[in-house]
Amino acid sequence: MDAMGRMGAALGALALSVMIASAVEVKLERVKEGMGGYFPFNVPVADEPPETLVKQPAYAGKPRYAAVKMGNGADSIITVALDDEANPPKVYVDKNNDEDLTNDGDGAWATYGKPMPGQKDRFANSLPLELAVNYSEGGEEFQLPYWITMYRFFGADRSEADQHKLFYYPTTKLIGKLELDGQSAMVVLAESYATGDFSAMMEKPQSRGVGGIMIDYNGDGKIETDRRMPEMLGTDQSVKISDPFHFNGKSYAVKSISPSGRSMTVEPVDVPTDPPVWPELPKVAVGDVPPQFTATDLDGKPCNLADLKGKVVLLDFWATWCGPCMAEVPNVTPVWMEFKDKDFVIVGISLDSMASLLSCNLERTDQAARVANAQLARNIEAGSATADQKKGAEARALREFRAFIDRHGMTWRHIYDGKYWKAEIAQMYDVRSIPAMFLLDRSGKIIKKNNELRGEGKLRAAVKEALVGKASTDAAPAGKGTRTSALGRAMPARRLLADASPAVGARLQNIRPLTLNLNRGPAKVVAGHPAPAFSGVTVDGKTVNLADYRGKVVLLDFMGTWCGPCRGELPYIAAAWEKFKDRDFMVLSIAHERSGSLWTCQLDQKDPDFKAKYAAARETAMANHKIVTTTDGSVSRQQQEALLAEGRRNLETFLKNYSVTWPMVLDGPYFGASIYSDYGVMAYPTLYLLDREGKVIQTGNIRHDNLIPAVEAALSGAPQPSL
Repeated sequence: MDAMGRMGAALGALALSVMIASAVEVKLERVKEGMGGYFPFNVPVADEPPETLVKQPAYAGKPRYAAVKMGNGADSIITVALDDEANPPKVYVDKNNDEDLTNDGDGAWATYGKPMPGQKDRFANSLPLELAVNYSEGGEEFQLPYWITMYRFFGADRSEADQHKLFYYPTTKLIGKLELDGQSAMVVLAESYATGDFSAMMEKPQSRGVGGIMIDYNGDGKIETDRRMPEMLGTDQSVKISDPFHFNGKSYAVKSISPSGRSMTVEPVDVPTDPPVWPELPKVAVGDVPPQFTATDLDGKPCNLADLKGKVVLLDFWATWCGPCMAEVPNVTPVWMEFKDKDFVIVGISLDSMASLLSCNLERTDQAARVANAQLARNIEAGSATADQKKGAEARALREFRAFIDRHGMTWRHIYDGKYWKAEIAQMYDVRSIPAMFLLDRSGKIIKKNNELRGEGKLRAAVKEALVGKASTDAAPAGKGTRTSALGRAMPARRLLADASPAVGARLQNIRPLTLNLNRGPAKVVAGHPAPAFSGVTVDGKTVNLADYRGKVVLLDFMGTWCGPCRGELPYIAAAWEKFKDRDFMVLSIAHERSGSLWTCQLDQKDPDFKAKYAAARETAMANHKIVTTTDGSVSRQQQEALLAEGRRNLETFLKNYSVTWPMVLDGPYFGASIYSDYGVMAYPTLYLLDREGKVIQTGNIRHDNLIPAVEAALSGAPQPSL
């Protein structure tokens, strides 16, 4: 090698040493928090466990198993056992990874889902988990926690695929401090795929907005997870962790991440990168004056946001097809009824399309009509429909929309332009998910938005505070908590009910205290307004009409024999019934039976062999359910009636088992009734207390220890007790 060659080699070695010296190790810590969005991962469900188990719980039926693979350690399999035949269903997860399924909890799902009225009977149970994941790194074997949320679909309308899959998504991310050339910033990493092996992020592109690498460029201590913001690296839907990024005028790239995610290595690279640029976005943060708009409402009148200054305004972005939107209606309508004459305005902005409005009032079983409506809308959009077809469809969509909002008591102003997610006002407000809510004060500024307004009681408190200009007087006294423990609530309730009925009181010793949901329905079912009229047939074949009980105080109990909390509250209702049944008081339980419950409700849950008997009856019950709900003519009406008659006899047994001596009205699709829908019932149990004129007395929740005082006050005409 000549002198020039030796010099070149020396310079190359020097450059390499500089690059190596410039490599930075970034220490990372894992935290129990995801990025907000998630990418669901699913694993198959099998009849045999994926690994040898040392111990298993007693199952109600035949268990099925799934394998969740996590980390890179010697034992990377975490076994999940599903006991779907239990009532309610159970899930056993080997969280500590010791192959023993009996020492990881009682198997209960944390959240038991419910189908929405008018939607398919398909819902998910979910369970947040902390898993002990094994790692092998640098000759060391160790465990670290990894957080996920697991869910599984249930319901009569779940698909065949749903039955053979278990879903989960990660809720774990890594946080560290990136220190380069004297500058520092927070850095966050999250994996889209719940593998627990963070080194795999170097090879597999991450779903941007769910996983990837993020840098706190502006130093405000938080990551802007909006995909349009530069703090979320990458420009496409997916991002490669190894792609170069810009920091303090230079370019760097992640070269490696340890499997456990405890550290990553960052090096400078000779690739040009662009500095971060923040886009101009709509001003819709709390404290902002939001974008102004003028539109025509559903009644053909102009709606100008500027004209509403001086009033408290709720802008509610929603759609008829949106389940979470409709779940908020029971929280919105009572607030509207209470404050609509006190300078409070609601403007609903619909993200419906013509297709969704044409079908918004159809039953979920009317699939043929839904398909026809969707095809008509596509033809209109494609320009292949006639002018008359288009005009007729537009008029019908508006009629259906008016009928829908009337049925749900949504009597405030509505704006609809038929542009679905591209609705003009929604675009102005950067609405990318619904429901989206913005509360404006009298000056026109946003004072609260979205989750600050969603949920029971939040909107009312915010509106009341905005109207009066001070904190709500409904808050708990200073120094006193707003929550009472379950035991604290239970003791006065049990004493009161035991006094009312010793026989019932004796049964309360083993019953979990509950809260009655009173009036969670639409605006038609709010305090001071008449309850919707209905008639129905009871279990013993008698016809009842709500109007016939005018002059009495009536408690309406929307329940189902399949619903554990519904069964648990029956002794409390029985106590009130026994105390007041001879004093112009009536109880009507409205039973919404579904998913085969008519053929399992007769089983006594206090029977030591209940689980085995339930498992044996469940298969027959589901077969009967399919027979009585078949509408294609393959099953005779006589056969269906015979099974329904058997179900009524089973309900009679249920009434005896639970000492229910008041009328039980049959509701739901089995019996061609929809009282629950007319009342906007979205959860069970739900109760309504009516006065002698048939008007709803109270709204909100009523504790069990307030049920008897509430009935007593209604009978005597005294003010209702405080909730």
